[in-house]
Amino acid sequence: MRGKHEVKRRREGALERLQASQFFEKGKRTEAQWQKRKDKEIEILETYLGIRQPARKKQEFVDIL
Repeated sequence: MRGKHEVKRRREGALERLQASQFFEKGKRTEAQWQKRKDKEIEILETYLGIRQPARKKQEFVDIL
């Protein structure tokens, strides 16, 4: 298993590469689809690294009365 520092270093490197990446035409994929996936991956990495707070899920309230 990797240590916490190694995992954090790898995730930071992945985030830097992902933010610097550019769209290239590839098959049927569109730039909008690629950008949507890129934004989602950036959000996930930032959450893991503690840069961004995780999105809160809406809670359902049940009224018992």
